[in-house]
Amino acid sequence: MSQKSNLKKYVAVFVLSMISSSLYLLPYVKYVFYDALLVGLNATNAQLGELLSVYAIVCAIGYIPGGWVADRFSAKKIIIISTLVTGALNIILAFVMNFQMAMVIWALLGLSTSFAYWGASIKAIRMLGDSSEQGRLYGFFQSFEGLMNTVSAFVAMGIFTYFASQVAGLKYTLIFYGFMCLLAAVLLYFVYDEKNSVDDGEEEDKIELKDIGRVLKMPQTWILAFTLFSIYAVYSGSTLLTPYLTDVIGISVGAASIIAIFRTYIARFLFCPVGGFISDKTGQVAKTILAVAILSGISIACFFLISGSTPVALVLTVVMVSAALIYMNYGIMWSISEEVKIPRHLYGTAVGVASIIGYLPDSFMHTIFGNWLDQYGADGYQYIFMFLIGLCVISVITCVIAMQFKRKNA
Repeated sequence: MSQKSNLKKYVAVFVLSMISSSLYLLPYVKYVFYDALLVGLNATNAQLGELLSVYAIVCAIGYIPGGWVADRFSAKKIIIISTLVTGALNIILAFVMNFQMAMVIWALLGLSTSFAYWGASIKAIRMLGDSSEQGRLYGFFQSFEGLMNTVSAFVAMGIFTYFASQVAGLKYTLIFYGFMCLLAAVLLYFVYDEKNSVDDGEEEDKIELKDIGRVLKMPQTWILAFTLFSIYAVYSGSTLLTPYLTDVIGISVGAASIIAIFRTYIARFLFCPVGGFISDKTGQVAKTILAVAILSGISIACFFLISGSTPVALVLTVVMVSAALIYMNYGIMWSISEEVKIPRHLYGTAVGVASIIGYLPDSFMHTIFGNWLDQYGADGYQYIFMFLIGLCVISVITCVIAMQFKRKNA
């Protein structure tokens, strides 16, 4: 492969990551501009919660039919249309800012940022390369998305703080979000060439409704689903390390925030591609995930040995190592699709099915963790660590099954 075509490929990955980052700014805007959203929409705390509930329900309903649509139509066109619609929704809310309009917009966001977009996006990355490149493609996608999240957060905060009024600040921040979506859609039109997509020699049958049943029966779909489930749950659950550092270790809130920034942004940017390089170099995605999952479990187990008297440098080392390992697997979790040979023409549907299971932890895990902390106080973190180690075990078991499946179907 020429250096020029390789560069074009990773430019496409970057733009896809830019789109992924841009699309989810509005649905989760309350995490950054909570008070401004309350004022701008003239809403209650409960009503802001309702927005995300509506969004989550529409997303969940749309995963499987949206995946089927992603297999039936052009992934590039689906992504561009979804991005343009999301950009328009940002701008509409900026100029018509009330709760009733927000309810409609959050429901529509469930379609524009999930439904066909999600399967098309994951599929578009896979189609950029053959089986020897999947780890790097997905790893850099996650890395670039982390970078774009960081940049957009700083720019948005700069725009918001420029205005004296919270509502005005939010209005122009939403316009910025909309502009990012529109720009990303235009860029993708020029940099993503579907004609040069890699098909690995598969014969592509026309996708039909009955193929949803076929995907549900494929063992590969469930291998992917539980790979996502276990890796994503560890990634999501590890966010509680920040309050652990302040509540148990006694690190200052300021220092813990700096560590959180490293874990959330810098570690993602640095280490997501590392897992990709290793899995591509060895040609063994499942073995790479298995080895990293074991090391992740060990690193999490180290927190059982840490106390308030443990030197801060040692605590930070454990935190950084665990973050690096978690992001190494997070960057390559989708790559197992290629290793277990999920047919590319059915991949959008498989992504939709697997995503329902894969992202299920968000619906229950943090509630359980919160209950443990409320009931047991600082000791609740011990239960959380055991839970995360158990998830690492699920990753190991799933990878063993994946390797057996690969040998059986070689």
